[in-house]
Amino acid sequence: MSSSATEQLTIPVCQPVSFVQPKPWLRWAAVVIAAAGWYVSFRAFGVSAQMGGLDPLLTRFCGGPDESGLDNCGAVLTSPQAYLALGPKAGSLRIPTATFGMAYFAALLVWYLFIGPPTYERRKWFLVPALVLIGGIIYSVSAIQVMAQVLNRWCPICIAAHTLNGGLVLLSLIAWPWRRPRREVLPHPTARLALAVILAGVLLLLVHLLVVFVQVVGSITRERVAEYTRIVDDPEFVRWDFQRQAAADIPLYADEVFAGNPDAAHTVVVFGDFQCTVCKQSHEMLMEVARKYGGQIRIAFRYYPQDTACNPNPRFRTGGHFSACRAVAAAEAARAVGGVEAYLNMRALLWERQNLLPKVPLSQQSPAQLELFESWAAELNLDRAALKQAMESPVIADRVRSDIELANKLGISAVPVVFLDGKRILGWSKLETWVALLGELPAPTSQPESAPSR
Repeated sequence: MSSSATEQLTIPVCQPVSFVQPKPWLRWAAVVIAAAGWYVSFRAFGVSAQMGGLDPLLTRFCGGPDESGLDNCGAVLTSPQAYLALGPKAGSLRIPTATFGMAYFAALLVWYLFIGPPTYERRKWFLVPALVLIGGIIYSVSAIQVMAQVLNRWCPICIAAHTLNGGLVLLSLIAWPWRRPRREVLPHPTARLALAVILAGVLLLLVHLLVVFVQVVGSITRERVAEYTRIVDDPEFVRWDFQRQAAADIPLYADEVFAGNPDAAHTVVVFGDFQCTVCKQSHEMLMEVARKYGGQIRIAFRYYPQDTACNPNPRFRTGGHFSACRAVAAAEAARAVGGVEAYLNMRALLWERQNLLPKVPLSQQSPAQLELFESWAAELNLDRAALKQAMESPVIADRVRSDIELANKLGISAVPVVFLDGKRILGWSKLETWVALLGELPAPTSQPESAPSR
């Protein structure tokens, strides 16, 4: 066949329809504006939640404080209109409205980041962010109206957030596909993508609300704890609480060792644990009280080791006070071997070297840790073997058991606990408490020659 007779057959080829992101510049502009809106809303939330000061850049625009000590931003963002109350009663939990601003901008950020402007065929999906934007612009208008007509204060941070919101509305109007494309393009977004982004927006709202709820509740809890602490540490409250109590029966041992005047009319009894850091603080405070009021009071120590080796309370299985029972035994063994002076010296060492007491179970302690109390006994010129043997004495075990049973009878489950004349004292850690309770006691007939040191 000749070349002239050959017919060139043209086979039509189906060109694939390509995806073209509509108005990509607009998409990224909206992402930037939404991110800026989230940040500004976050800073506004920080003011409403009283999380700290503003960024220096933002502070410049808020003006100086007025007679109430608030600048324009603080006056608006801490006003009643800046919160959503979760109940009708006064004092109900309130969530800053800036929380919803953060969630609002975050949801729009996700939409524009993963979807952006839709194609003409899928423009119905764009009704979702459009409805969100309509709600946002309505809120912006009402918030501006409140600043102008109710508060008579202008918050630059708030104005910035509302301006950014207006920018998103404008970009979204431009992003709407008003005309069909001149050539065929892949429809965008797919239903799966749109639904995934909508779900992500809802989750972002819930996450923002959860985080803010935890933060607000935590802040309220800290305020309540601080208020409670202020009340119970107030010397007048302590005096009132002390006077209203009935005295508990706390018997004393015949061989009781006191700090202060052994013949004083007023008795302090403290339940403690040699491995408890707060108990060490109570010991130091009581020694200071003894130096100040040593002629008027006598201080007795009761054992409540938080260690299941001698205390059956199951709460102490994992408390780390695995040497508390042996420390008590060492103190009492020192008294059995060397008398009261040896007991006081060992007790002083136990408080002074508290951080050296092993914090692991006996089975995991090194040989040096197992012989720790014997080595301290040698420093006090006590016989090591005699102290070790005395630590196993059933008499000492009975004494510790008696103290623990007394503590349980008094309702003690944690230490330190301090009693004055059988009445439990709150705020024992402040000298002002003792001044309030002891300052008006009758002066003693005699003063001790030297202040106690142990």
